[in-house]
Amino acid sequence: MLAKKIPNATIEVFEIKPFNACYAGYAYMAFHDKVVPPMVKFLSGIDPLGKPKEVFAGKQEQIISTHGKAVTQINTIMLQKDLTNEEMNNLSSKPDPAKEAVKQLLKLMSSKEGVQSLIQSRLNSTHP
Repeated sequence: MLAKKIPNATIEVFEIKPFNACYAGYAYMAFHDKVVPPMVKFLSGIDPLGKPKEVFAGKQEQIISTHGKAVTQINTIMLQKDLTNEEMNNLSSKPDPAKEAVKQLLKLMSSKEGVQSLIQSRLNSTHP
């Protein structure tokens, strides 16, 4: 035996289970997911399993509904090739709650009914 001829060799015994063709595909997938992406990243500099951009809003388009009315369509499934870089940056930028609150207040203040309802809410003692 070769291990006995090598000084200070360690002999380990382990069991090899019989080959099962049903599991071969799973073994390859596990190997592929662990080995191939780091190799691709090393060779190309591109991480194939990179994190996708988080999207906070959908692309809005003005369309005509089936009833003939103009409606705003919000697309939740978007292809990168259909978006410009500016649109991608706008959709993936996290909304600021303070800015949104100011926008809503300005929108409310721009209408006569909004000003009146705001005044009524301040005069109402049950409203904080």
